[in-house]
Formats: sequence, C-alpha cells, structure tokens
Amino acid sequence: MILGLGLLFCLVARSQKSAAAPPPPACEGPRTLRLSVRRGDYVHVVAEQGVRDVAVSLFDSTGRSLLKIDSLTAPGAPLPAEEVHWVAKTSGELRFEVELQNGPRQPCPLRLEARRPATAADRARTLAETALARAHELRRPQEEKRCREAITLYQQAQRQFADLGLPSRRTEALRGESMVRQHLGELRFRKGDLDGAIAEYRQTLTLWRRLDNRAGEALTSNNLGLALQVRGHYDKAAALFDRALSLGQEGDPLEGARTHLNR
Repeated sequence: MILGLGLLFCLVARSQKSAAAPPPPACEGPRTLRLSVRRGDYVHVVAEQGVRDVAVSLFDSTGRSLLKIDSLTAPGAPLPAEEVHWVAKTSGELRFEVELQNGPRQPCPLRLEARRPATAADRARTLAETALARAHELRRPQEEKRCREAITLYQQAQRQFADLGLPSRRTEALRGESMVRQHLGELRFRKGDLDGAIAEYRQTLTLWRRLDNRAGEALTSNNLGLALQVRGHYDKAAALFDRALSLGQEGDPLEGARTHLNR
C-alpha cells in the first residue's frame, strides 16, 4: 500500500512538472516557428542566413505583427544570422516567420537560443534591438518624414548598445544613420534646398569617418562637393572632389568616373 501511494505520488508530481513546462518550439514547413511563452518571458530566436538573405517577422497569437528583423549588411560581407530578441507582454503563442529575400529555398533555419524569465539585461537588449529593427523598417521606404523618425531610433539604439557593451551592434546602428542622412541629403539636393543638403552631407561625412568607411566617405565627399559647387564654393568643392577621387581608387570605378565629371 505504501509502495502504491509512493508510485502514485511520483506519477502526479511528474504530471504536474510536465504541465508546468512550456512545450518545445516547433518548425512548421520551411519557414515558421511557434513558441509558447508566459508574460515576462525573454526569447532569443536565431535564423542562420548562410548564402540566403532572409528576414524574420514576429507575430502574436492573434496574428498581429510585432516586429520584423532585416539587418543591414555591408556589400560583399558574409550574411550574419538574423536574431530576434523579445520580452513577451502577455502569455500565449508567438509565431516567428522567415521571409526569403534572396537565395535558395532550404528547411526552416530558425532555432530557439533562449527562453527564460527576463532579466534587466534581457529587457535592455530587447529595447535596443527593437529600436534598431524599427529604424531599419522606417528607412526602407525612403520617405523624408520616416527617415527623420529612423534617425531618432538609430541614435537611441547607438546609446543603448554602447551602454550594453555591444560595439558591433552599435556599428550597425551608426551605419543605418549614415545611410539615412546620405539619402536625406540627396532628397534636399533634388528639391533645391542646397543648405539642407550640405548640412546632411556634412553630418554623413562625419559618420562615415567614424566608421572608417572609405567607400561611403568617397560617395558623400562627391555629393557634398557637387552641392558646394552649385552654391559657388568652388575651392571647397574641388578639395572634396580630390578627396573622393583618392578614396575612389580603392572603390567603385563608376563613382570615380562621376567624380571626374563633377571635377
């Protein structure tokens, strides 16, 4: 009788433990991962890109879009893994979905790296990654108002990644801001706002130099030189064209040809 009660107790305890543990993540077909979470859980999901360019979207149990991750990659650089960091605001199911941007179709590349009650560091990382991801999304339509909003988020992410001691993530945010400011300079120039274009290009140039991005510096030096030339500052423009040509010898020959035409 005692043995029977002991066995029953063990079975009940095991059943309660199983019920308390969340089910394992499940890959459905080539692109979806479903994950049960409790409110306040931190989840870290990774999608290896390899030779493919993918984006990862996150949805709640009602199908509402929460976040899209599609990181910046320097031309010619290996594609890094796309990583989703999230703290659940409610209990339920999260759905992670891969969108193939370019490359061969392969099985679901998603894997769960972590699922745990969120720590303060987890929450801080989530805030920084969310700011960066939303800045990327605002940048892509290339609309001026959204680009201005993206700059605010890029700068927020830079500060947060610096506080977290994540220099590579801060660099991506800095690159994003550089690209947005470059585009805003081009928009201002096309609208005839030379002073606005010059201001944006000068800020962009400072950012490219901080990143030691010589190709970006060459492009912006050429654009800033052209804006200054139209404004009538010929000596300053010539110096920038010369700088762009010296940098362009290591980069894009087409951009070098454009600079020669401006010079």
